[in-house]
Amino acid sequence: MREQVCIVLNEREPSKARAAETLQARLKDYNITTSRIPADQHVLKTLLERTPRVLILDYLLGDYTTGLDVFSGILESRLDPKPAVFFLTDEPGISVAVEAM
Repeated sequence: MREQVCIVLNEREPSKARAAETLQARLKDYNITTSRIPADQHVLKTLLERTPRVLILDYLLGDYTTGLDVFSGILESRLDPKPAVFFLTDEPGISVAVEAM
């Protein structure tokens, strides 16, 4: 069974942990199930196993990877259908936004 929403934020940052908690709580109010996946070296493998319908990614995922690398891995995978992906980031550069688009 596909998960509805997976949230992958760099939760070592307290503000991002709070953002993930708040987002998860609000979605629960609408009966949308969510899970929070740790941003570790196995994040892509975990996401491919869980096959989310919607994926919320941070740009920087700790010391392991970036959200764009994870997104590229999903696009290259056999996962079908691909999840809708939303990027959340506090990176200040325009180049990050352009690359994500």
